[in-house]
Amino acid sequence: MELYERGLISSEDTDGIEARFGNGQALVDLVRLIGERRGIGDLLAEGMAHVAREHPEWSRYILAVKGLPFAAYDPRGFHGNGLTYGTSSRGACHNVGGWTIRDELQSGDYDRFALKGKGILVQTIQDNRAYVDSLGLCTVVRGSMNFRDKPKGDVLKAVTGYDFTPKLMEIGARIYNLERMILNREGIRRKDDLLPERITREAIPSGPTQGHILTEEMYDVMLDEYYDVRGWDEDGVPMPEMIRKLGLDELLALEDVQA
Repeated sequence: MELYERGLISSEDTDGIEARFGNGQALVDLVRLIGERRGIGDLLAEGMAHVAREHPEWSRYILAVKGLPFAAYDPRGFHGNGLTYGTSSRGACHNVGGWTIRDELQSGDYDRFALKGKGILVQTIQDNRAYVDSLGLCTVVRGSMNFRDKPKGDVLKAVTGYDFTPKLMEIGARIYNLERMILNREGIRRKDDLLPERITREAIPSGPTQGHILTEEMYDVMLDEYYDVRGWDEDGVPMPEMIRKLGLDELLALEDVQA
């Protein structure tokens, strides 16, 4: 829709769809276009990383991390949410990446524009989400079953007969570190945890957070803290002592063999 509004694509590309912001029917029709791989839908069906490779001139309009586009939240208005986008294992995801909006906007415990303290916040939320996902539960209802960052395992114990409660957050940390080690194996490093330049170089033009920006320097403060809390080095690689602490020693041995 932004490409259309800026005249970078036309209705010829969209199979006649007037792809303007606010046009709800156009949104539905564009999804159908992608599903049927017609017109520009054939390109969009391959994902944002492919779009950027095919049309680098459009890159500034693609808000994505590791190939996955942003969810509904602008990190210039919630700085911690920028860190979730950057460090999520699967790209700019507010689920496995961690949804900080409750803490930054609703709880009153955090300044949404603060930088310090966001590393531990995001790490905690991510580990919480990781163990909840491993239980096969929808994250929306986790609170009703007391599966928070200080979990109560009554439901889990009733179903399994085991009291996993004291280990749940550690299990979440193990999952997240294991995912990171797999990403590291595939070449993912700090460079891949960064936000698009549009976020770091352009301020929000209007609305209640008008003028706010999340510069590269600001983001680095949060990312450094996050890596430190995680026990990762400055390039985003889990350090041996953290790997051993989480009981993943056999993976260190495997790395030695491969080296």
